[in-house]
Amino acid sequence: MNKMKQEIVSNKSYHHFLLKFQLPIVRHYVQFSIQLFPTMKKALGMTNRCEDGKYVIFLDYDDMTYTEVVDEAHRLIEDFHLGDFYIFSLDRPDSYHAICCTKLTVQKCQDVINASSADQAFKQAPRFFKRNRWILRIGKKGKRDAPNFEIRIHGYKDQPEAIGHLLFLKDYYGADVNLANDNPNNEKVQFINYETFNRV
Repeated sequence: MNKMKQEIVSNKSYHHFLLKFQLPIVRHYVQFSIQLFPTMKKALGMTNRCEDGKYVIFLDYDDMTYTEVVDEAHRLIEDFHLGDFYIFSLDRPDSYHAICCTKLTVQKCQDVINASSADQAFKQAPRFFKRNRWILRIGKKGKRDAPNFEIRIHGYKDQPEAIGHLLFLKDYYGADVNLANDNPNNEKVQFINYETFNRV
């Protein structure tokens, strides 16, 4: 008698359909797997890599309340001795971006991101992009609005910071940034047009 197993897994990024059945003659199982992804949308993003090869911290949160994101920013500041965090709300409930402009090596940056509650796919983004950098959307995506600056979480003042990223947050979002360590050699910020899932 044929035995058939089917499974449907669904999350915000894709639908996964699994069909497994046994062939009556050879007594082997055959398995088919199909993944359906949403349509892709173009978006403008900013990367976290600095001109000198250091990195700032980008975090992308889903299903996290505002209080949880703020509390985690405080924890990461203490755990890793970081500078200020800047929190941005998205136009979906419980969705936020967090940026800390403290300059770190790529490994240290990865350690901070791994220690956060950020979206798992975002944590692995460099593996998918095949480049050592993370990207956060800064503009609109389809019908979705650009991120909106919410609050600055104060951190330690003795850390080297990416002035280019700080100035962008100030000029583009009107963020209340700390420019105490400003210098005349402002760094360039890298922007990129990229494709992302349309989950509207």
